Amino acid sequence: MINIDIDNQTGEAIDLERIKEYCKKTVNKIFKRGNNYFLEIVFVKNQQIAKLNRAHLKHKGTTDIISFPNANREKNGPISLGSLVIAPEYLKAHNEEMEEVILHGLIHLFGLDHETDQQKWSDKIREVKNGIYSI
Repeated sequence: MINIDIDNQTGEAIDLERIKEYCKKTVNKIFKRGNNYFLEIVFVKNQQIAKLNRAHLKHKGTTDIISFPNANREKNGPISLGSLVIAPEYLKAHNEEMEEVILHGLIHLFGLDHETDQQKWSDKIREVKNGIYSI
């Protein structure tokens, strides 16, 4: 089971139920089934994600998504996976699909990095898209 908290700070219309359903299916494909998870998703404007990008990743400019894994996982209650911060305005400007960006962020929360291990990253993307539950 997964509990998802979504905070839309953009003022834009976003289909939150569709996002929740996609996240539920995807988390079940990436993480161990049978656990209780908590995920936070925050939709922000380009200016806000640019500030976060600079402060946390030392990168200039806007980006589509930033993943903040939860390093302090509690033993009681749901396992907090962390937070995904997404800039829908950026996605629209760059013709990116929300689902692809969320998948990207969730795989980062899983602990993989496409910059340091491209093969494991590619394998996990393929595994999730094919619906294989090997974790």
